[in-house]
Amino acid sequence: LDFHYRIIQGSHNATLSQLLIGELYHLVRMYRYQFSTVANRPQKALNEHRRIVEAIEARDAEMAELLMRRHISSARKNIENQYTTPANTP
Repeated sequence: LDFHYRIIQGSHNATLSQLLIGELYHLVRMYRYQFSTVANRPQKALNEHRRIVEAIEARDAEMAELLMRRHISSARKNIENQYTTPANTP
């Protein structure tokens, strides 16, 4: 199953689940797939996922949150970089 889906489900946070597992979730998955073509991004994301899981397994909520925030930031930067490359500018 999808890593992100499992994290959301495991949070037991109804608001987060409603926001991210509904229609928005499928849109996010589509964009994640579309922007995963950057060299090394899939491997970097996998490593980020592993570190997040390790923090969760260690029950280190602060570290898990920090790592998830970094993961989201890294993904956002990846998307922003794709939009600022010469091939994508008018």
